[in-house]
Amino acid sequence: MDVHSCNYSRILCDTPLFNPGKTTVDQEHFEPVVAYLNNELAGVRITGETTGVAGKDVFFGTGYLASRAKHQYPGYLALPLELKNDPLR
Repeated sequence: MDVHSCNYSRILCDTPLFNPGKTTVDQEHFEPVVAYLNNELAGVRITGETTGVAGKDVFFGTGYLASRAKHQYPGYLALPLELKNDPLR
């Protein structure tokens, strides 16, 4: 898992709490794993927070770690996950 945080207050649109970036993921091979993770994340409830999951909504997962892992280790999953963060709270 390649985890990132996003300062959503700088983004002008509504953003989900969880945003898995699937651009570098072999969808044919890993779709069941990604679907399971999305389903589990969709069930997360945090008091006082709006939660949600949206793949490739704000964060696409095209970073160095995910790209390198896909090419260096075919058959392994390096799933980038962006988490909504407000450092001013």
